[in-house]
Amino acid sequence: IKHIDKKENTLSLCFISRISEKKNLNFAIEVLKEIKNSKIIFDIYGPIEELEYWNGCIENSNNLGDNVFFSYKGILKPTEISSIIGKFHALLLPTQNENYGHIIVETLQHGRPVILSDQTPWRNLENESVGFDISLNDKQKFIESIEKLSELNQAEFNTITTKCVSYINAKLNVEDIKKQYIKLFNS
Repeated sequence: IKHIDKKENTLSLCFISRISEKKNLNFAIEVLKEIKNSKIIFDIYGPIEELEYWNGCIENSNNLGDNVFFSYKGILKPTEISSIIGKFHALLLPTQNENYGHIIVETLQHGRPVILSDQTPWRNLENESVGFDISLNDKQKFIESIEKLSELNQAEFNTITTKCVSYINAKLNVEDIKKQYIKLFNS
């Protein structure tokens, strides 16, 4: 696990996804407008698929507080994703729909928590201390989850980092075992 410096009331978030209405970047911006007491870095990576939607996001980002640093970083090559994830404290992806979410898995493998909508198969993340899966109808819970992660100190964040890796390794191992059983019983 590559550790990252974590100061209290500071949080670096990344959004790594296609930029389209379905991925809900504008909702993330709406949430970040409500964060007042923390320094937030919010970097966006991904291809702009819906230019009109993106232009709306840019316009909306102009209303972010002085404490939120919003930046579009372009498209990542698959080989770059790993090194980029390690530079952030968490992934913010309030998607309207995700069947699996490879970026979610990769983020957890790097020991980083995820802040997701409940429209992914990744559930009960808060109980596992590896992130949040929140209803898109509960904007306040998104705000609170970002504030909660922001308030963590180095030791608290390092604990979450370790839990993320253990959690995803256990999950992926279970999936492999299921596949092996299915293969066994189908042969």
